[in-house]
Amino acid sequence: MAKHLLQGWHRFKVSTSSAQKAKHCTFAWIFICLSPLAGAQCELVQLANPSFEVGSANQFDGWNPINSATATSDLLAHGNRALQLAGNNTGDWNVSGVWQKQSSAPGDIWEVKASVGHTHANPLVGSNTNAFINIEWRDAADNLIMSYPNADSIGYQSFTVLTQASPRGSLQEILLNSNPAPAGTASINLFIGFLQSPESEPGAAIVDSVYLREKTGVQLEDIQWNDFPGGKTIEFGGQRWRIKGPGVFGPGGNSFSDSSSSVWKDAAGKLHMAIREEAGEWYSSEIASENVLGYGDYRFTVEGDLSGWANNVVFGFFHWQYNGCYNAANLWNLNGELDVELTRWNDPATPNSLFVVQPHQIPGNKLSYETSYSAGEEITTFAYRWLSDRVEFRAWKGDARSEAVSPQVNSWVYTGAYIPREDIARIHLNFWQFNGPPNNGQDHQIVISNFVFQPEGLPEYVVPLLAPLGLILLLNILGTVYFFWGRRP
Repeated sequence: MAKHLLQGWHRFKVSTSSAQKAKHCTFAWIFICLSPLAGAQCELVQLANPSFEVGSANQFDGWNPINSATATSDLLAHGNRALQLAGNNTGDWNVSGVWQKQSSAPGDIWEVKASVGHTHANPLVGSNTNAFINIEWRDAADNLIMSYPNADSIGYQSFTVLTQASPRGSLQEILLNSNPAPAGTASINLFIGFLQSPESEPGAAIVDSVYLREKTGVQLEDIQWNDFPGGKTIEFGGQRWRIKGPGVFGPGGNSFSDSSSSVWKDAAGKLHMAIREEAGEWYSSEIASENVLGYGDYRFTVEGDLSGWANNVVFGFFHWQYNGCYNAANLWNLNGELDVELTRWNDPATPNSLFVVQPHQIPGNKLSYETSYSAGEEITTFAYRWLSDRVEFRAWKGDARSEAVSPQVNSWVYTGAYIPREDIARIHLNFWQFNGPPNNGQDHQIVISNFVFQPEGLPEYVVPLLAPLGLILLLNILGTVYFFWGRRP
């Protein structure tokens, strides 16, 4: 290995410091020998396994490892494991790391965000040892674009993200932006690496929760409302919601209506959603919160007896963000999806309730169970508390704020590899038809009497007080203004 590294060093004749030479020649050797990754290309970047959660032992599915790349739980930004990089103690310059390929084009500007740090017990030592992130420019034949003037003429940009002087015992979020991709660019390799000098200094870098996006083209936020062309909204549960439709959209190729016959509030402020037939066409309904709410506890309360539904009617309460394409072969939670689903999926023998962390086909990512209902105005609350390292699903017979004193229906804590990160996933509620119109031929309606969002780390009693306290503060300000100004002659 050392011989090849030295050959690469002389071949490219990089006129930089010895540490930078080592980093450059390492990549020259490694990336010339690596073949491109195959796979479907999407309109938007879909970084595989961005928090290093998926993979057995020290494997990171979707990433290509080089030398000493292992899993750790010593410092975490998301989930239950992170990437740890260390030197190989070869007595020569050496590099460890992981890399991943993405499509690119000339002029693209890439943004990288990641959490990086080292521990008190095993910090970086030595002025030449560091962790870095490289964005490497590749042509259509997967060769380095060597003439790129803003990357030291070696075909990539390098950013040092951790040194011995960096804070210890915590992860620091770093944000990087590349120069525009040079002419001839067809792809990039994102390389997260660790450089060790011939002195074989100790220490390890920890990296977690990596984000990658291209800044000049279509952005993820730009495509979140394509299924909501009508522009209608409704206020409920302290949130403003957009109403899906009109048009044919997923899931299930349903016709979604934004009519007040499909989504409305009654005089008591309860939300109604319908599956209905009009003039021979069946319509479904869906709403999505305008705000991105992030980590916290999400609860919705349904009213009445749902046991009489057709077996192929589905009510979903879920987090979702739209992506540029869907590729079933990518077994990552690309859409940031969490689900509570009430349905029998057109099978009378299937339990009528489901907690899911996508992808649902991964063993251990869902829990099916039966919820019983009584006639009349019985209320049932379904909830999940979404945190960086777990998702706590619950269901109980009672209102959204009465969990502690209500009979529990079921609960499930998920700590697996597919917990969504905070991004731009929004909360959705939908009521739709699975594989055709309701198989009993009837219109359906669900009544949601309450929705509560409890932000992570905020005590529950604070939320109901926020609005009144804001009003009290405003009245105090107005009273003060009147006292000093209104009483003046």
